[in-house]
Amino acid sequence: MKRRKLVLISLAVVVVIAALIFGVARHNKTQAEQAIQARNAKVDQTLTAIRAQHKKNVALKDDAKRLQALANLETRSEAYSLRADRKQPVIALYKELINKEKAYFTDKNQKSLKKNKLTDDQLKDIKKKDLQAKLAGLNALTDVLNTQRDIVYTDKNFKTLSTEIQHLSERYAERLRQMTQDEGQASQPAESSNTASESQSQQDQTDQSASAIC
Repeated sequence: MKRRKLVLISLAVVVVIAALIFGVARHNKTQAEQAIQARNAKVDQTLTAIRAQHKKNVALKDDAKRLQALANLETRSEAYSLRADRKQPVIALYKELINKEKAYFTDKNQKSLKKNKLTDDQLKDIKKKDLQAKLAGLNALTDVLNTQRDIVYTDKNFKTLSTEIQHLSERYAERLRQMTQDEGQASQPAESSNTASESQSQQDQTDQSASAIC
C-alpha cells in the first residue's frame, strides 16, 4: 500500500515538473515570438517612413531640392548602417532608393549630352547660331555636373563625363572661331568692292565738275 502511494506521489511530482517545464518553455517561446513581432513591426514602420519620404522627394519639381533630398537620404543611410540594431531590409531599401535617385540625374544628364553632341559631319554643316546654342547647352551641363559631383557621381565617373564634355566644348569653340574668321574673310572682298565703287563715283563726280567749269 505504501509502495503504491509512493509511486503515485512520484508520478504526480513528475507530471508537475513536466508541466512546469512545458509552461516555462511555452512562455519563453511566446516572449521570443512577441519580441520578433515587435522588431518586425518596427522594421516595417521604418520601411514605410522611408518610402513615404522618398515619394515626396520624387514629387519635387525643383532638381536642386531633389538633389538635396538625395544627399539627405545618403546621410541617413550611412547613419543607419552604423547602428547596432540595423536591419538588412532597411539597408537594402536605402540602397535601392539611392540608386534610383542617382539614375534619375544621370539619365537626365545623358539626355542633355546626347542633345548637344555633334558628329564631325554635323559640326561641319551646322549653322553658327545653332552651334552657339549647342555650346551653351554643354556649358550649362557642366555647371549641373559640378553641383552633383559629390552626390550623384563617383570621382571616376565624374572625370570621365567631364572630360568628354570638355573635349566637345573645345571642338565647338574652335569651329566657332573658324566660322568667325571665315565670315571676316568673306566680308573683305565686298568691302573692297564697295570702296572701289565709291572711289569711282567720286572720280566721276570730279570729272563732271571739271567739265562744267570748262
